[in-house]
Amino acid sequence: MSDLYSNTYCTIAATKSIDPTEGLFVKRNPFHYLRYAFLMELKTTRGSSLPYFLDDSYYWYSRVDNSPLLEHAWFVQERVLSPRILHFTRDMIFWECSEASACEEFPSEIPYGRARNSKPVFPTQLNINASAMDPKLPGSHRFFWGSIVRSYTQGQLSDGNDKLAAISGVARRMRPMLQSLYLAGLWQCSLATDLLWQSEIWKKSQRPQSYRAPSWSWASIDGPVYPGCWVTGEELITLVDYSIIPAARDPFGQLKHAFLRLSGRLYPAKLKIRLGSDSGIEVRFADKFEPKKNGIIPDEPPTLPEGQEQMEMVVFVLPVIHCAEGRLPSRVGIVLVQAEGKSQGHYPKANGPFRPYSIAFQPPEPDNVQVPVGASGSISLDIYHPPRPTNAAPVIINFPRGPIASTAPAAPTNLFPLAIAANLTVVQIHYRLSKTHRYPIPIHDALTGYEWVLKHLVSSPKDKPRLTQPQDQDHKRVGVCGELIGGSIAAAVALTECHTRGPSVRAAVLGNPVTDWTAMHPVLPDGSRPLSSAPAPPKPRKRASRVKTAQTSWEVNAKDVLLPATELLRARTALFRSAGDYFDPFASPLLFFRTPSTEIPGDVDPLDEIFAELDGVVRPVDRKRKSVRKYPPLGSGLGMPFTRVWVGERCVLRDQAVELGRAVEKAAGQGRVSVEGMKGTGLWGAEELMEMGRWFGYILRQP
Repeated sequence: MSDLYSNTYCTIAATKSIDPTEGLFVKRNPFHYLRYAFLMELKTTRGSSLPYFLDDSYYWYSRVDNSPLLEHAWFVQERVLSPRILHFTRDMIFWECSEASACEEFPSEIPYGRARNSKPVFPTQLNINASAMDPKLPGSHRFFWGSIVRSYTQGQLSDGNDKLAAISGVARRMRPMLQSLYLAGLWQCSLATDLLWQSEIWKKSQRPQSYRAPSWSWASIDGPVYPGCWVTGEELITLVDYSIIPAARDPFGQLKHAFLRLSGRLYPAKLKIRLGSDSGIEVRFADKFEPKKNGIIPDEPPTLPEGQEQMEMVVFVLPVIHCAEGRLPSRVGIVLVQAEGKSQGHYPKANGPFRPYSIAFQPPEPDNVQVPVGASGSISLDIYHPPRPTNAAPVIINFPRGPIASTAPAAPTNLFPLAIAANLTVVQIHYRLSKTHRYPIPIHDALTGYEWVLKHLVSSPKDKPRLTQPQDQDHKRVGVCGELIGGSIAAAVALTECHTRGPSVRAAVLGNPVTDWTAMHPVLPDGSRPLSSAPAPPKPRKRASRVKTAQTSWEVNAKDVLLPATELLRARTALFRSAGDYFDPFASPLLFFRTPSTEIPGDVDPLDEIFAELDGVVRPVDRKRKSVRKYPPLGSGLGMPFTRVWVGERCVLRDQAVELGRAVEKAAGQGRVSVEGMKGTGLWGAEELMEMGRWFGYILRQP
């Protein structure tokens, strides 16, 4: 197979076809790929107006990289080995080779920025020495193989047993170049970093029922894999012995058995797994060695015996790389489980029913900065740097959940999983909010921290017109996130700092945000709201409807254990100086889009809200008709950011969070906002941080 494609002059690919029956050709409209010019007046040295062309920013990706053919894993090998390829796509023919990419619209070469060529190209000359394996050098074989593995595992195989066979042609071609042993998808010359692969979407990954590769190989997992080639530093393991027994005669294909014997230092640890609303996985070392939580990225979703929601087990952590750079985890390694029925010293990377453990790392301490807020004190900012920093990268800002949900599990204290998933700098702004620091102090703190981030972490090059330097806009983008009160502050910042020009908030993730403090009211024991104290209006003459008004999430979930309505009512009394303060849209972001549903009350007795569940003590609520507000106002220069609103099914704040999502979607347009349900109360854990990071990393880098 490798000789067939590598010796062809040109490979013709039916890239747009789902199966062989669709063929190469389609009926097409030639006007679809004609370029239309328009004049734009700009102050330039060549004149006052210049012609510009409108083109698809996903030009190559939408037609080639995201085509049906590339969903087949076998094609990755064929694409890498072929010196030239003609892609027949849905509307034109594309050309791809190691020197250029072209198409019918751009027959000479697709201009830079439109061609997103993801094909790994074989180097024509390979100098195999120590410096050639340095990952900092362009064209490194380590990164070359890693890019192939990542692209290959994105595809699908009709027969999972072909996992190694479908890429064997590339491996066979690389072996004489690298002069290295091939170990079930890994290379001896880069074994330490090759062992540090991780499941890119571990919630959807799974292992096959039958054996096809050892657990330390990426080939043992069905799902996208991110290679470990980005980790650099001192190697802490050495290869002592190995055995690779193929199922047939092909040493690069399916395996019957394989093992590695490594020399390194093992550290005993406890692995704790929790399922349910407080789901999570964590590793804790023994007291004599790093008595703190460490990050872990599992290979696949964890499973527990039926009826159990949590479990602890003894594992061993094998450090593989000691990272010298301060922005990387200090040590990165793999979690090992004692094999059943084996003597001491046999540690599969995963074993039996408990096989979700892959990469463990000790997170570095974040940088801390104290930022003064006028003459009223200062706030603390924690800065988490990404493991693979790039120039001109966007920044993510996180706001803690605030002093509520006291009975719920603590929010993640280390945001390194968010930084590593997005490969972006993450800043956590610790705004002040307590009985002594009431609203609007947290809003002032949040905006002060945001301005500090723009000034020190989000550069803004001068004298570079936006149209002539589009790539310089990437580092001006900011993402914000937070849950509960932090989600409320993140929403306020996102809705007011989403400028269409210059640094701005481009994306936001809001978890159960408190979007309308004004809508909260005491709930009677039967789940109903107190009757209004205003005179009752005259009854209408028409027949009254028998349909009962549906209860809101505030009334249905008022007694939720993790976030009861009474706790929010107490917090409102404690955190606001007066009732008028929580009628401010910056405190209740939903009021940017509509008027409040109640009048601003006068003096409020705290007992009315603290003892809201006692019948006869609660204060009646006067309601009024809500009216829509136009937001953002015309001429404001604001454009709604991409937004994800995560709401818990049993959360008292569900309805107002959904209402905010729909209001933002109406202002932003379809496709930019999503409202997603979560199990239970829906509070965040490490898994949500990883999912959030992947989304931020994708959205904030889009043109």
